[in-house]
Amino acid sequence: MVRCPIDSYDVFLKVHERFRHSKKATAMAEEVVEEYKSSLNDLTFNSKVHINLLTMLAEDNVQYSEHIVKIIEAHLQKVSFFLFSR
Repeated sequence: MVRCPIDSYDVFLKVHERFRHSKKATAMAEEVVEEYKSSLNDLTFNSKVHINLLTMLAEDNVQYSEHIVKIIEAHLQKVSFFLFSR
């Protein structure tokens, strides 16, 4: 059996660990995005409590802020279309 030199094996382990970590990060981002999207869809009237909850959710997940902003933008477009198409 031919063994990989230690250097190559170490590189393999590092790449494998990064890939595993990126899969976890992606799954976590998807979970946060879905939670935020669901909570935003539940906001159907001006509710200070609900808006504060959305704010805290965004603050707790600042690393996903780009995704959260996209959700808010899409929601605003959807709501604007609904309001102005009457």
